[in-house]
Amino acid sequence: MRKWIINANFVNLFAGSLAIAMGLLYIFNLPQMVSDAIAATRTWGWTVELTGILVIIFALSKNTVQRSTCPLLAIIVLLQFPPIFLWIAFNGTIVGEGTSSSAPIGNWLWAVPHFLLAIVSTYSIYFYRNLNSS
Repeated sequence: MRKWIINANFVNLFAGSLAIAMGLLYIFNLPQMVSDAIAATRTWGWTVELTGILVIIFALSKNTVQRSTCPLLAIIVLLQFPPIFLWIAFNGTIVGEGTSSSAPIGNWLWAVPHFLLAIVSTYSIYFYRNLNSS
């Protein structure tokens, strides 16, 4: 039982850290979005980052509240679907409005970190389900 708790907390810390890193990518506009997409991506980045911070806080607390952690991880998973879909859908095209030569070109590789974060968060939820069943 103790082994499951340690593994679940480690996976939670990893998922929370990935969520914070992913949020920072979009808060600081690393994909170089043009002005019409910046507001949406920054809001998304703040949402993912704050959710990741809450996951880490719950993972580090002595009295881990499992009922609060699983919905946060599920929110992180659900928040990954729009960017995954959009990066794949806009593969090879200009992201945003206009035809500026400096506008970013969509690439499916930007979806890979989102896949990774969704998989790690789902795996963490799996750990909690096993912890509750044993």
